[in-house]
Amino acid sequence: MSSSAVGVEHLRQFPFFAQLNEEELTAVAGACKLRTLAAKEWLFRAGDSGTSAFLVLSGRVAVLLRAEGRFEVLDTFANGSIFGELCLIEQSARSADVRALDGTLLIEIDADDFARIQQISPIAAVKVIKEVTLRTCERLRAVNQRIETYLAGDLRTNSGSTIPPIALTEFDDLVAAHPDTKLGFFGRLLARLWS
Repeated sequence: MSSSAVGVEHLRQFPFFAQLNEEELTAVAGACKLRTLAAKEWLFRAGDSGTSAFLVLSGRVAVLLRAEGRFEVLDTFANGSIFGELCLIEQSARSADVRALDGTLLIEIDADDFARIQQISPIAAVKVIKEVTLRTCERLRAVNQRIETYLAGDLRTNSGSTIPPIALTEFDDLVAAHPDTKLGFFGRLLARLWS
């Protein structure tokens, strides 16, 4: 994995930064690094300290979760994508592994460097935080839709009977009662993502 400086021209490729003017883009670019990953190289592992957001300039990465002795692909990100952006607001342990699928070029924004942007150019920082919030809302909506679709198609116990709609307070009990179903797997996944 190698790193080097990021120019304003790199950031202009991302709609994420469309709201920033030239001066603001310059402030943000100064806080970024280019990172190169070889195919199959790990960017980070679940449990690692989460201190950076990443933007994909080229290549692809997979977000993987270890479940029941194997990896499940949660998502993939390619050119123009951003991931890990919540680390700019709150640093916490990574909830999944990320690995390059191809040779990949990333822009990394470290949370400490982003804190310096907040001092140098508060307006740029607010615009970036707004974009992080909008992306988070979009992803949450997408996850909710995936869960609804997933559960609607497989709310079955081992006997084949349909599990009735449940209140959120009953969700943990239901997951514990059905550990070998897709509901159990998804419940464990959600617990890891929200913990």
